[in-house]
Amino acid sequence: MFLPLVPFRGTAVAEAADLVRGATADATASGITMNVLDADTVDHVVTLGFAPGDPAAAREAHHALDRPHTAFAARGWLPYRSDVDHPLPARHTVLHRRLRGALDPYGVFAAGRFEGPPAPAAG
Repeated sequence: MFLPLVPFRGTAVAEAADLVRGATADATASGITMNVLDADTVDHVVTLGFAPGDPAAAREAHHALDRPHTAFAARGWLPYRSDVDHPLPARHTVLHRRLRGALDPYGVFAAGRFEGPPAPAAG
């Protein structure tokens, strides 16, 4: 799945749909659900299907996931949830490390998910 946030404007939503169609054109089975979160934001849920139990199909789907990540990042629309193969840009990892330090100071959950050790919790 790819989970970007897009401004709630007709032109932005149409552009996002075009980006998804272009980026997933050769994917086996793709879908998009758009959810209005508030007056400013539309949450997109982009899914790429693949045959369960087929390692080659899983690899192809993961590779196909690179394209929407690249296309949306170029537009400045980042996912609200990243995955292990597509971490958020470095400017976002500081916040993630601080949150991780506060919520998981011993690095028990999702070990290796974010670069570097957890940052110490503030105060």
